[in-house]
Amino acid sequence: MAVFSYKAIDQNHTSTTGTIVADSPWQARDTLRSKGLKIRKLSEIGDQGRDSGQWRAGGGRHAVSVVSMTRELATLLTVGVPLTEAIDTITDQYSGTFREGLLQL
Repeated sequence: MAVFSYKAIDQNHTSTTGTIVADSPWQARDTLRSKGLKIRKLSEIGDQGRDSGQWRAGGGRHAVSVVSMTRELATLLTVGVPLTEAIDTITDQYSGTFREGLLQL
């Protein structure tokens, strides 16, 4: 499975963006079309020169950041902060490629 980002127009002629998980670009397009979206751009996340191994905690260059982020996320979720708000809060604390990865999440 791959993750694709897309830009599309919905039935109300409103521009929308997002991500979708699919086996292929064709499957992603079919799924988006079945939701009534007209696809303007579809690209696989990770095909833009990003390090696909940046999220590996086993010795990767961001291993410390992943551990720290995971602890912060666990704390925020434990006190009742919704997941999307917790990720947004944590994202503000990082920069560079690690921040880009969190934004994709």
